[in-house]
Amino acid sequence: MLVSLDDAGGANAAANLLSRWGGAPGESLRARASDLAAVIRALYGAWDGSLPSTYLVSGDGTLLVSQQGITDLDSLLSETDRATSTMKGTTDRRTKT
Repeated sequence: MLVSLDDAGGANAAANLLSRWGGAPGESLRARASDLAAVIRALYGAWDGSLPSTYLVSGDGTLLVSQQGITDLDSLLSETDRATSTMKGTTDRRTKT
């Protein structure tokens, strides 16, 4: 899920940027930072307000990865692959052709 904190004026620009890069997988939502801060702090108490922030959460609500600033995609994909390795029919997206 992608949660955008862009204000109404920036939402179209953000949507256009995502569209140019192939869109965001899953659901995309927009929220006010003031509404989301409490949710992020409940998930990751050490959050310092940095944006962008990336979190990978397991199905049972366990925080697997927390990244502040630019997303380290290799690390995120590695952890995603590790977390889903026991699921049927999953593939390593880094080697998929």
